Amino acid sequence: MGSRGPKPKPTNVLKGRGSWRGNINKNEPSPQMGAPPVPIYLRNKAKTLYKKVVKQLDHMGVMSLIDVNALARYCTSQIRWREAEEYLAKNGDVVEIFKIDKDGNSHLVSLQPSAYLKIAKDMAEQCLRLEHEFGLTPSARARLTAPGAKKPEGQPKNGKKKNLLRLGKTS
Repeated sequence: MGSRGPKPKPTNVLKGRGSWRGNINKNEPSPQMGAPPVPIYLRNKAKTLYKKVVKQLDHMGVMSLIDVNALARYCTSQIRWREAEEYLAKNGDVVEIFKIDKDGNSHLVSLQPSAYLKIAKDMAEQCLRLEHEFGLTPSARARLTAPGAKKPEGQPKNGKKKNLLRLGKTS
């Protein structure tokens, strides 16, 4: 039987929110932060995606060296999802099943959903789960706190953006 209830929040997230629960687990492991190298077992398309995602996650300050396998699974699933969607776009969602009679004539027997529909659905679900783990969706990012995150270039030090279009001014 698995664990009950929602997954526990990491201590740094709880502390970032100002929760008193951030002081409960004083022995929580702290992985070494940084960008893990590209695994050699990934296909070329997945390697390219891996490099892009690692760059963004490292910039956000949420990448650790131990995340290599989870991120590799995400990239592989993302590529498989894309390939399944491309196949469906090219060949359609339905497969026609024909039967050949004894005279050699083919007759349409039935229509079945393509197996690629299930592949695309399964890979999309797996990607979404991993995107939530890494903060790759807007709602997941809203829940993250990352002490090592780098500020975007051009953003003021106080964190507030200037509104240049206020009162109709464009400069």
